[in-house]
Amino acid sequence: MQVALKKCENIWRHLDDAKRILREIKILQLMGSHENLLWLSDVFVWPAPTSPSSEILQLYIVSDLLETDLARIIESPQPLSNSHLKYFTCVRLCAGGRRACVRACGASVRAAGVR
Repeated sequence: MQVALKKCENIWRHLDDAKRILREIKILQLMGSHENLLWLSDVFVWPAPTSPSSEILQLYIVSDLLETDLARIIESPQPLSNSHLKYFTCVRLCAGGRRACVRACGASVRAAGVR
């Protein structure tokens, strides 16, 4: 199985960045393993904390590796047929059902996270 790693460096440099990263992790956890959405596999830090006061320098978010995403398909020069549009609409509606559980986080399901 192939996975994607998202490396977050200097996560404590800006408080807004730290909050955004935490919100992203919480949203991915809330979404669960829905077949039409990106799923969170693991989160780990470097260096590994040796004490509660150790500073974490980097955080890695591990998720499934997608060949492509809906945003990239929509932006491609390939013409889309009505069948494509029906399929994408169905996928977005299925993914949209999960959006209700994350509205409290103030975020939305983006096309880049939909397969």
